[in-house]
Amino acid sequence: MIKGESYFEKARALNSLLYEKNLDAGEKRLLYQEYILNLRKSAYAGNKEAQYEYGLTFEEINYWGNNKFSSAKKCFDWYLKAANQDHPEACNNLAILFESGEGCEKNTNKAIFYYKKAIESGSLNAKRNLKMLNRQLNKGN
Repeated sequence: MIKGESYFEKARALNSLLYEKNLDAGEKRLLYQEYILNLRKSAYAGNKEAQYEYGLTFEEINYWGNNKFSSAKKCFDWYLKAANQDHPEACNNLAILFESGEGCEKNTNKAIFYYKKAIESGSLNAKRNLKMLNRQLNKGN
């Protein structure tokens, strides 16, 4: 069994309810809170998919729009945990953070490393992002 799988399955089921049911804002908020609780438990248990998705919850924009709880540092920390388990999009997002210096010290070499790791893990986004970074570096920006 994958680490934290039961919590992650419950989180996924709750997340799908947010989009499938005709719920009022209060019901959606309660479902979302329960989704986050299960996602968090799964992430702390070491589930790489949950760690990636939990990292997404700290992005500036999330399910509710502008996220008053956004934190580039928390995104970085959770993406790093998932990237250490070869999650492709976590590697890509981590590379973006290293490239921009959000939530961490700016480091182009680490950005390139994580873009390459993401590409090896199957991320098409990382392939495009690495191309753009290489173009910028070749222009001297």
